[in-house]
Amino acid sequence: MTETSTRRDVLRGVGVAVTGVAVAGCSTGGGSGDGSGGSDGGGEQSGAWFPSPDALGTSGPYRSQYGDVAALRSAASSVDATSVVEGRMGASAATRLVSDPSSIEAVGRAAASSGTDQFLAVAGTFAASDVRTSFESVETQGTTTVGSYTVHRLGNENVLGVRDGVAIAASDADTVRTVADVRAGEADSYADAVPMYAETAAPLADAHLQTLRPVRSNATATFEGLRFRGRGMTVADGELRVVAALCFEDDASVPESEIRNRVSSSTEGSESSTLESVTVEGRVAVVTVTQPLSRLSG
Repeated sequence: MTETSTRRDVLRGVGVAVTGVAVAGCSTGGGSGDGSGGSDGGGEQSGAWFPSPDALGTSGPYRSQYGDVAALRSAASSVDATSVVEGRMGASAATRLVSDPSSIEAVGRAAASSGTDQFLAVAGTFAASDVRTSFESVETQGTTTVGSYTVHRLGNENVLGVRDGVAIAASDADTVRTVADVRAGEADSYADAVPMYAETAAPLADAHLQTLRPVRSNATATFEGLRFRGRGMTVADGELRVVAALCFEDDASVPESEIRNRVSSSTEGSESSTLESVTVEGRVAVVTVTQPLSRLSG
C-alpha cells in the first residue's frame, strides 16, 4: 500500500497491468455461511472472488488479475514468487499489507474500464492481527463490521476489510461485502454473468498468473471481432508456459490462420520464445508459447 494520502493511493499502492483473474482461497478459508453475515466459503478457484460487473458497480466487463503465489512458489523455488506476482500484476503494495509476506498465498486485483482500481485482495495463512491497518500518513479513521470482516476506514477515503487469512482493500465497505458474498457463493460471479469471461478464463484455469480483460472496440482490438482476451503464465518443467486466450464474437469470426501466421512470424528464429500450438475451442483461439524461466522475472 502506498504511503501517501491521496484518494486512490490505498488501491493503487496495495493493489492492474498485463493480462489475470481473482484471488484464490486460503487455508484459513472457513466453511459455508454467507459472505456478508459470517465466514465466507473459502473458494479455491481463481475466479471465486470476482463479482459480476453489476454487483461490483462497474459500467461493464472489467479487468481482473490473479496470482497464485503458493503454487508458483512450489513450482519455481528459484524465484521470489511474491515479488514476481506483485511485479507482473502491478500490485506492488500487496506485501505491505501483512507483517510476514511469506504467508501470502494468492493476490487478486480488479479494475474498471476507466482504469480505476476496484479492489486488491490478498489471501494466505496470516491472522487478522498480522494485517497492517496504518500506513504512516494513511491512518485508520474508524472501524465497522461487515460479516466476518472488520472494515477499517482509512484517511484516504478507502477501506480495508480484514479477517483471518484475508485482506481486501477497496473504495468502500460495499465492495468488501460484495467480494465476500461472491466468495461464499451468495452473489453472481463474473463467470456467472459474462459468458465471454468464462470462455476466455477456461484455458487459463491452472495458470499461476492470469489476466483477463474486455476489448472495448475494433479500434483497440488486435484482430477484428476480438471481444475478450486473457493471458496465463505457468511454470512447468523448468520452463515458462504462456497461454493467450482470444474470445471472438462468434465461432465463425475466429481468424485462426491469421493468428497462427502472426504468432509464427513473431516467434520465428527467436531464442526466447517457441510457438507450441494454436488451437480453437468454440469462439476462443488459444495460443501457447514456451519461454525460458528467466523471462518470468524480466
